Amino acid sequence: MIAVFTIGMPVGMYAYLAHYYRAHRSNLMATNLYSKFGFLYEGYHPNRFWWEGVTLVRRMLLLVAVLFGASDAMAQSCAVLAIIVIFILMQAIFKPFESPLLNKLQLATLSALFFLQLLAMLYATHENDESWSILITIATIFVYLFV
Repeated sequence: MIAVFTIGMPVGMYAYLAHYYRAHRSNLMATNLYSKFGFLYEGYHPNRFWWEGVTLVRRMLLLVAVLFGASDAMAQSCAVLAIIVIFILMQAIFKPFESPLLNKLQLATLSALFFLQLLAMLYATHENDESWSILITIATIFVYLFV
């Protein structure tokens, strides 16, 4: 049931909006549709109305990788890192937001997530070495403050 909901929601949202987009010549700002579903595509380029579904899929994949991934923590971390890289590339290619600032902000957020995951993996491999722990802590603080 959970799989149906987590997969069905983004797919159903995309199908409904895509049908409306094609049927009404890309006028997603029509009053009746916008009042019901405008929160799903407001702020995105009109031809990127589906991006909220991509965001839901990203969250779902990250949860699946962590909750149902391999029992080995490093394998889970590698899967999470691969998912983050895929969505960083998608963000850089599609630039879904109308505002260039929001595109840059989303890219910075995903990049910070990438670096924090990388630092967590580095910490897991060197957790008994105090000098590495200090270096990783400083790097983590730097990512939180400046990215």
